[in-house]
Amino acid sequence: MRVSVCVVVAAVVISCGGTSGGGSQDAGIPMVAVTITVAGPGSVKVPGIDCRSSCRTTLPQGTSLHIEAAPDPGARFSGWSGACSGVGACDVVVAQDVTVSAAFAAISPPQRVTLSVTVSGSGHVTSAPAGIACPANCSAAFDVGSGVQLTATADSSFAFAGWSGACAGQGTCAVTMTADQTVGASFAVTSVITSCRPITAPGTYAVTGQISSSDTCLDIHDTHGVTIDCGGQTVGGSPALVMTNVDGFSIKNCHFVPTASFYLANLLHVSNGTFQHDTFGSAPVNVVHAADVRIDQNTFNASYWQSYSHRVVLSSNTLVSSARGSAFAGAMIGSTFGSDNQFVGNVMDGKWAGSGQTETDDGVVIGDESGDVVSGNTISNVFDCGIETTGVIANATISNNNITRTGFCGIGGWYWNSLKASTISGNVATGVPRLFHFFRIFGLRPARFDSLHEMPADAAVYFNDNVFDGNRLVNPSTQATSSSIIRVYDQLDYSGSVSSVIPGERAPGSSDFILSNNIFRNNDFGHTLLAPDFGAPVVPGLVIDGGGNICNVSGGVPYPLACQ
Repeated sequence: MRVSVCVVVAAVVISCGGTSGGGSQDAGIPMVAVTITVAGPGSVKVPGIDCRSSCRTTLPQGTSLHIEAAPDPGARFSGWSGACSGVGACDVVVAQDVTVSAAFAAISPPQRVTLSVTVSGSGHVTSAPAGIACPANCSAAFDVGSGVQLTATADSSFAFAGWSGACAGQGTCAVTMTADQTVGASFAVTSVITSCRPITAPGTYAVTGQISSSDTCLDIHDTHGVTIDCGGQTVGGSPALVMTNVDGFSIKNCHFVPTASFYLANLLHVSNGTFQHDTFGSAPVNVVHAADVRIDQNTFNASYWQSYSHRVVLSSNTLVSSARGSAFAGAMIGSTFGSDNQFVGNVMDGKWAGSGQTETDDGVVIGDESGDVVSGNTISNVFDCGIETTGVIANATISNNNITRTGFCGIGGWYWNSLKASTISGNVATGVPRLFHFFRIFGLRPARFDSLHEMPADAAVYFNDNVFDGNRLVNPSTQATSSSIIRVYDQLDYSGSVSSVIPGERAPGSSDFILSNNIFRNNDFGHTLLAPDFGAPVVPGLVIDGGGNICNVSGGVPYPLACQ
């Protein structure tokens, strides 16, 4: 119910729903009229006044009014018109007759949509916010645009097999309620593995105790949809794990240990799978022809190598070398002959003792790959370089890596080295001899030079269209002459050599070198060592100064960078 309220303020009478009752007037000060109108569920307030319909008064000219809009519960203020505007409080100095209008509108109740859950197998699904507790309560209404998170919990002797409908995979299901949604949750009977065995059928498996063999332990092949949870149990073998022709898998919470052979795990033609929270013991993991595989939050006590693999993601893993002395590991992570792989956020310790070629050669090696991302890794204690490239590397991103204590360089490449259309940015190398070292060893390889005969021939030697941006050298470990060596003006120091391991390899001629448009900007090479060595004489267009570089240039010699 609306009520007209009449209030006396500043010695004047406000008339609600009518006109002034003829209030007093200061001698010699003109009076002006103030009219307030309200439309909708709300009121307009000035000190001592609550106007809910139409109010009018007269005030001395020059009076200041502070006016606020107060919507009723379940309503919103739409805005002012007349002498006020916008949707905030309004301050008015009444110099003449004024009208202030306020509009309010009821807030429509939120639209609701329905989330429906189906469960197959033995398990239950709950939601946050609450509403779903399936199978008891399998549908609930939620506000349009809201987010709902579903969690699946398997009953005893069952395991969660995956989502369907609006979610996929086996993690937590997050649904945005833009419309009615349906989600399915599947639970499968768990098959218990009590001894080493082959697995050739889809299913959910659990290792409930330690298992071991002097031969292969778990041999998964020619199947799909395999989930194995070891629950932290040890799986030992030679190799401990073999996977061949497997699509769709999850291997988690396993502790793999070697009993004899060189490889701890050997994977061939695997796709659409995950390794998570596994520990790989003191022998390498070897992967060939993998696609769309994620390897997250695992521990490796030796190296990981893959080849001919695409869209593999290694993230947030810890890799610590078990190699000691001259029986060194080639790298903690290696990837060759693939594309679009990502190595991000891993921590690698090669355990190099600090002298000689022992323990671990490199942190990460990528060879003949395109579209790779090597980013956010922490790499320490290797006798060669933190990151090394081999062969033709194209469209790569090497960024934001922290490299500490190496014997040769932070980032570099030389064997069949070509680098094109790649970005090297934000990397920090501390306690290394130099930041970058790129040169060329060996010639141009023929088609099918690789072990599986899948790679094309080398078309040229490339070092072009690369960007070096925001990299930093800190406390170089030796008094080497230059902070970096990339002698593009000298054809990458190529000596004319060819390898003895690739039949048909030929030495490139001058016309086979494509060296141009390498941009250097905002790099901090420091002043302890000399500026990067690009060779001589300066050839326009090979090295481009993007500005902001810090380096120590010796006077009197033409140099492509204007160093600070």
